[in-house]
Amino acid sequence: MTSPPLLRKEHKNDIFRAIQAVGLDPNEFDLEDFADGVRIKHKRSESYFIVGRDESGYYVGKSLVGDGLVWPTSPASWQTLMPRISWWLEEVKQDLDTPDLWAELKREAQLLGADSSVVTENTAFTVDEQREIARRLKELGDLRSGGRGHAL
Repeated sequence: MTSPPLLRKEHKNDIFRAIQAVGLDPNEFDLEDFADGVRIKHKRSESYFIVGRDESGYYVGKSLVGDGLVWPTSPASWQTLMPRISWWLEEVKQDLDTPDLWAELKREAQLLGADSSVVTENTAFTVDEQREIARRLKELGDLRSGGRGHAL
């Protein structure tokens, strides 16, 4: 005989609606059944909420938001567990909406091809570079004026 699922369809629907209520897309989450619990996992982050049951039949679990700490969930009924899941979802949304300024700074440096530890000099253009710039500006001016040779 198979044991009944940990979460009934109505519980899973509660989670679905809670995801929508905080402004997140349910498609960004996986709801995975395991032998001893159910894991709600945000696909693009490390965030998860695991729901299980203790010996007395109460819901228990643990959760993680982003790169934070794992928090245990004390025994609760479904009615008291759902607000905890909603709170976790709000924290996930806040984590997703918060930029990682250090990672963005590093990404910008990589895009520009400069390491943040390298100092680049602000030197004047060479004569050849000045000629090339003048030639390209003239070409641009000719294109904008329809080839009539007018300046910008």
